[in-house]
Amino acid sequence: MWYNRLNHQKTFHRASEHPYRLGEAVRFYAPTDLGEGYEDGFSFDNSLLLTIKQVRIKNAHRDHEEGLGRLVFMLHLGGCRIVELPDLSTFQLSAPSFIAYFHPAGALKINDWFEGSSYTCVSVSFDVNDPPDVVRGCVPSMLDAIHSARRGTNGFCWFEQPLCPTMQVAAAQLIAPTVHEHLVAGFLSAKSTEMLCLGADALLRHKAQGRLEDPGERKAHLTKEFLDHHASEKISAKDLSVKMGVSGIKLSRTFRDEFGCSITDYRTNIRMMKAAEMLASTNIPMKQIAFEVGYNHTSNFSIAFKRRFGMTPGQVRARGRTLRRDD
Repeated sequence: MWYNRLNHQKTFHRASEHPYRLGEAVRFYAPTDLGEGYEDGFSFDNSLLLTIKQVRIKNAHRDHEEGLGRLVFMLHLGGCRIVELPDLSTFQLSAPSFIAYFHPAGALKINDWFEGSSYTCVSVSFDVNDPPDVVRGCVPSMLDAIHSARRGTNGFCWFEQPLCPTMQVAAAQLIAPTVHEHLVAGFLSAKSTEMLCLGADALLRHKAQGRLEDPGERKAHLTKEFLDHHASEKISAKDLSVKMGVSGIKLSRTFRDEFGCSITDYRTNIRMMKAAEMLASTNIPMKQIAFEVGYNHTSNFSIAFKRRFGMTPGQVRARGRTLRRDD
């Protein structure tokens, strides 16, 4: 069955029933000695599979995933892990990112999980030999785009860029659908298709650009690295461009061309995802969370948070408490 793909060579155990009570939905719980949380799976037409993972790691551990010939679009939203692709490279996932990778049948992927990390990601994947109709005609171009970004000797390939606001909103709505229970199945299916289209669009745009890295692109990547570690600092766009030694207009244009979003949106993404993780997994006062992600006033933070996710900070905190009780 399709749900065996989710649990293949993993340590999670399957729940007797999914909370949504949908026919094509399963939930796997993390073993209590390793962590808390779950991974959900939802199956749709033409091999499309949606997975949502929200876990808190108690003890550092490693697991292995064997490839099944699927193309995966993953939205990394929060937490940290290291992905090792033998014969290719090692990647650390920390900042919000969109990752596309092709996992050939039988190829090994190794995940290293860190003690104390709260990890959230949303993925859609499909069999490249039986793709969903909406992307059927562009699968070869998407694979070419990923191969051009990073290729391994075993056929594994990897593409990564910062998470754009539209993807972030779609992921938040998949994690916490706010529609009537009778509409959940259709809503998840529609949002999974939206996420699939957004990922395909990112790959096709990357392939169409076909640029070689130049000094401007290096400046854009240095800016991204700086923001990954200093997103809460109050540094102006002008000061940031001075720090990078390039004009503000050129830096902004190159960053958008390279990563698909503005510098401001990227910084806001990091701040908001950090805030969402703290709200869902801790009891830190909202005022302190707002300050830690760069807001002096809780009201401004609340407005920005709801604009980004369509939910208030209080709603996210309440949902996090419910999930912790359920776990």
